[in-house]
Amino acid sequence: MDLDSVAKVVKDFENPSIEEEKSSSNPLKMKEWVEELAETLNLGNVEIVTNVSQLNGKEKHAKGFFNKRTGKITILLPNNANIADIEQTLLHEAVVHYGLRQLFGTQFDTFLDNVFNNASEENCVKTAHLGFWFSDLITRNKTMQERGMNLFVEFTI
Repeated sequence: MDLDSVAKVVKDFENPSIEEEKSSSNPLKMKEWVEELAETLNLGNVEIVTNVSQLNGKEKHAKGFFNKRTGKITILLPNNANIADIEQTLLHEAVVHYGLRQLFGTQFDTFLDNVFNNASEENCVKTAHLGFWFSDLITRNKTMQERGMNLFVEFTI
């Protein structure tokens, strides 16, 4: 077998047990997965909500959120479909909302402006299609966190 064939086998490999596990919607397994992933990522600021009835507004319907005031990442277990979904939610909150703030500190808004100002036209169009108007800085920065930073992370990882 030549090197190209081996590389293709490795690239196309899927572990059925992991794929099956990530499709699980068992709440206990989902909770355990979040706890393990948070520990692996050294995130001591993750809380898991198993009942959203006490929450209000946007938070009640979110899959997860980061609270700038408390520094906590909250994952809403019932609003995630399965382990893969909850993993993506935790990674989004940990990298986009928490991690980049930690990395850039007081320069976070400047960083968002730079990403937006240097994004390709295609990515700007994708971001604009979310229905946001970029006339004010706060709305643009919130949009960049949700859409633009996802694109930034997708293209750089």
